[in-house]
Amino acid sequence: MTRALRPVAALLALPWLVGCHGTDVYLEGTLEVLAPEETLRFDPDGHPNIGGRPLRLPRADEAVRWGVVVVDASPLPPGWRPEHAPDGGLLVAAVDRASPLAAAGLLPYDRVLAVDGAAPGGVDEFLERLRDRDRVELQVTRAGGATLRIRAEASPVPVASLRRFSLPYLFQRMSSAAGSYTSLGPGLFHLRTLRYPARKTSLDEAYELLAGLQRDPALAEAGGPGDEDARSTLRARLREETRPHYVRRFEWGGLLDLVRWQSEVDLETGEERWRLTLLWFLSLGDDLFPAEETP
Repeated sequence: MTRALRPVAALLALPWLVGCHGTDVYLEGTLEVLAPEETLRFDPDGHPNIGGRPLRLPRADEAVRWGVVVVDASPLPPGWRPEHAPDGGLLVAAVDRASPLAAAGLLPYDRVLAVDGAAPGGVDEFLERLRDRDRVELQVTRAGGATLRIRAEASPVPVASLRRFSLPYLFQRMSSAAGSYTSLGPGLFHLRTLRYPARKTSLDEAYELLAGLQRDPALAEAGGPGDEDARSTLRARLREETRPHYVRRFEWGGLLDLVRWQSEVDLETGEERWRLTLLWFLSLGDDLFPAEETP
């Protein structure tokens, strides 16, 4: 590279060298949750298994507008069915992280009781109902016994898609079911919206606590060795603390992020937080919600 071009190259590279904002608006993969103390398990793609051995159960996958996988647990022997689905029925096996149903609160292991007030039927009937609707209300039972209503609108773009348009060093635009990102550059201005899952406690911390409980029953806060009620209570509390809840973030920044504004709203509680960053290091406002992965 000639000496005359080096300052130009350094200027173009500067936005990426000074700790600039992330540009990702694509949420890949499915939600992870702390599994209930049941025999039945699901892999990240929603395939059921018992002790790691695959099971063949009726299964449906709506991956375009809703991003959800369900299985019918009715063929399972009663002893293999989850406690909150003693008669079987439809269980949520996987939910895409970018799914509008996930943002509305749907979780893996939820049992579907009704779709818009009517029985969900089998997996094929459930799938057809989702495909025919732009809005849906699901009534579900959660592991632990709580009954909830989940209301959501279908994604206007495929859940797993990411659209891009760019003019190198001048303009960039990305959009997905989770949000959008626009920048004028290099480093002049950027604008991003993103809907992402956050947690109070990480899954790793929860599993470490449960593992410690097996070694030290005193961690159960009640009873002695073999106190199943205390372990179940702790596991239920950890499931709630590690349950993903969605946050909507809005942010903008300019002049190589010398000025950066971020605001967030918890879609479940309505709690709002904001943060203003000046000169890259001076921050005013609140701590933002803890994300599964830093967005």
